[in-house]
Formats: sequence, structure tokens, C-alpha cells
Amino acid sequence: MNDHFDDKSEKPKFNKEKLFYILGSILLALVAVVLIVLIVIRQKGINEQLESVETLKEAEALEEIVETETEDNNPGESEDKEEEQIIVDDLTEYDVPELHLNFNSLYSANPNIFAWINIPGTKVDYPILQHPTDTAYYLNHNIDGSEGYPGCLYTEYYNSTEMTSFNTIIYGHNMKDGSMFHTLHSYEKEDFLNDNPYVYIFTPKGTIVYKIFAATQYSDKHIMYEYDFEKKEDRQKFIDTVKDWDNAVVDEEADVTADSKLITLSTCVSPSSSKRYIVVAYMVADGRPRKVGEE
Repeated sequence: MNDHFDDKSEKPKFNKEKLFYILGSILLALVAVVLIVLIVIRQKGINEQLESVETLKEAEALEEIVETETEDNNPGESEDKEEEQIIVDDLTEYDVPELHLNFNSLYSANPNIFAWINIPGTKVDYPILQHPTDTAYYLNHNIDGSEGYPGCLYTEYYNSTEMTSFNTIIYGHNMKDGSMFHTLHSYEKEDFLNDNPYVYIFTPKGTIVYKIFAATQYSDKHIMYEYDFEKKEDRQKFIDTVKDWDNAVVDEEADVTADSKLITLSTCVSPSSSKRYIVVAYMVADGRPRKVGEE
């Protein structure tokens, strides 16, 4: 007999585990590729938005916006009115950055832009916006209205765009690439606060100088809901609270009172979603022309 036809050798078995392993590896590789592509697209979008901000900042100043009151243009009444005294603070003692901002260009780009913030020693150098009806709109919308990161620095409509509120809260993302409000975390070190104490707010009417007196991790409670700043005791309570907060970096010599005008810069604390990092400053000079007795 031919032993060849009696060969009982086993055929290779189908290995399901090996197949699942191969398919799983392919799937993971595809997921990784998709994630990388999404990250690249997201970062490209962020870079484009930041470049658009830089373009706005570098635009040449064409003409200043001058606001006039109707009654001042009425010659029949001007003769009977006493000349009103206009005052403006001297900013020469402050090293104000030279930003040749063109607010006409800024308004053309987005009419919700009302000011520009610059903090020497940090990367904070951006316009500030306020949406008239949606308090959180610029949390996830860019200057051009597109949705996504990095968003904008913005205030809510609870605050005046004239910077006359007791405490103007300015929000911004803590971006991992160092943009927006990420570098506010530098104020966790006392030496950094000592070397970089000033915040400059540029407006169409002039520049306002603020001096930082406290920087700390804070709760995620909405500050404008937590305090009634119409009450002097609540204004003082906020000042005392941020100065006494655990691990706060504080300028103990700051001449800040319940009658001061504050700005609070608020950003996230990574990876905690229940905390915010805030930098609080008080107005030390107002370079905007104003009438005597006017806030």
C-alpha cells in the first residue's frame, strides 16, 4: 500500500486569538493616526487664531476714535455752560508698553472688542471681548466667530466695558501651548510678582494701569454671584478672602481698599475642574480723560 495516502498529519489550526490581536493592532494604529490628525488640525486652527490676533496688534494706527457729546456740539448752549474740568492721570512713572493699536481695525475685525490687555513678563497680549447676550460665547469662539480653541479673553455683560465696575472679571483658557492665560501661573512664585506687578489695559480713550496684589488658586464659584459688590462689606470681603486664601502670593503693601477698582484674571487649574487660578489687581492710574468727580 502507498503510505502517502494514509498520511494522517494534522492541518494547521485556525488561530482566532492571533487574528484578533492583528485586527486589534490595526484598529489601534488607525485610532492613533486619526487622533494625531485631529491634534494637528486643532493646533493649526489655534495657531491661525493666534496669528490673526498678532496681525490685529501690528496694524498701523490710522486715526484715533474721538467720542463727543451731542450737547457739546450745540453752540447755543456752550456759551451758557461753565467750562468743565477734565483730568487725566500721569502715566510717566509707569513703563507702559508701546502698542500702536488701531481700534478702528479692531472694531472692524469684531465689534465686541472693547479693550486690549498686556502683562509684561508673560505672554498675555490680547484683545478683550464681551458678547452682548451670551456670557460664555467667547469661551469657545474665536475673534472671527469660528467655534473652537483658543477662544478669546472676555468679560461677561455683568461688567461694564468702560472698566468702571468694582471688579471686572476677565476669563481666558489655560492653553498648554502657553497662549492665552497659561502664563498667569507664573505668579505662583513671589519673585515673579515682585518683578512683574503691572497690568495694562488699553482702551480707545486711553490706558489704565493696574497693580497686582494677590494671585492664588480659588474655587470655581462664580465671583459675581458669590458677592454683592454693591455692598461695601462684600467688596472688602472679596479682597480679604483672596489675600487670606491658602498658598496665595500677596503684596502686603498694596494700597487696595473697598473703594478701589479691580480686575480679576481667571483661568483653569489643570487637571482640576473645581478650581480656578486668579490674579487680582487694583487700578493705580487712569490715563483716560474724564470729568472731575467722574468714576
